[in-house]
Amino acid sequence: MTPSDDFRKKRLLFRSWHRGTREGDLLLGRFAEAHLDRFEPAQLDRYEMLLACGDAEILAWVAGRTPPPEHDHDVTRLLRAFHHAPRPAVAGPSEPLRPAASGSTLPEKGAEGSGAGEESMAGARSA
Repeated sequence: MTPSDDFRKKRLLFRSWHRGTREGDLLLGRFAEAHLDRFEPAQLDRYEMLLACGDAEILAWVAGRTPPPEHDHDVTRLLRAFHHAPRPAVAGPSEPLRPAASGSTLPEKGAEGSGAGEESMAGARSA
């Protein structure tokens, strides 16, 4: 990759993340991060022409509401496939917090690790 190719990819990545609508930013920014490094110069040309289109048009093409007239090429098809690909679940707790048998989510008194030091605290207060 030449320095000019590297600069061009960085510029296209920036333009992808700064579209003007949040939907366009998310769709094109994530797509560019995932694919621009592997694009050939001809694909970069087609992607650059695609970025010249409005967000509403691109989103309609990707959603399948309207066909992309002059932009029906490998890059647009890759963008559509990227948009419709399953995504991994958002990271979060492995299991939801389940209530204890008594209906409380707190450990019951006398359970291991709970109430430790309560007797010594009571003794310290009365002294």
